[in-house]
This record gives sequence, C-alpha cells and structure tokens, in this order.
Amino acid sequence: MKEIKIVDQLAISAKATPIELLYCLQVSYSDEKLPIWCKISTPTMSMIKQLTRVGTHQIGCDTLDVIIAHMSDDSQTYWLGEWNDGVV
Repeated sequence: MKEIKIVDQLAISAKATPIELLYCLQVSYSDEKLPIWCKISTPTMSMIKQLTRVGTHQIGCDTLDVIIAHMSDDSQTYWLGEWNDGVV
C-alpha cells in the first residue's frame, strides 16, 4: 500500500475508522460556474502524497472536515470528508 503523509491541524479525534473523502471542490469550465462542492465516489489515491485537515464546513445538518490533498504533481485539491487520525 502507498504511504500518504497525514497532517492534522485540528488534532482532537481518536477514532479508528478510515478517513472518508466525500466531496471535492470542483468547477465547470464550460458553464463558467464558481467552484462548488460535488459528491464523489473515490479520489485518485495513487496521486495523493499528503492529507492536511484545516477546518470544518457545514452542509445541511452535517459538519464535515475540510481536507487538503497535496498531490504528487504539486497541485492541491480541497475535499470535504470525515477525518480520523491517520487511516485512508
């Protein structure tokens, strides 16, 4: 399994369940819309080299963690998901 560095800037959780990346901040280039949170099935795990939790975001009644995925091509992607202390 590929190793991914995990950085938690909020460090309060002691859960043993996996980090689940649920939403990705995406933009439609053809429709010229502002970036919106889109529900996704699975991120491209092979490109992620580090995950950093930086805050929380409310969608409806759910409070999700804001996670930055640092990719191997030096880009960053913002995700909303459920965080734990280091399992993807």
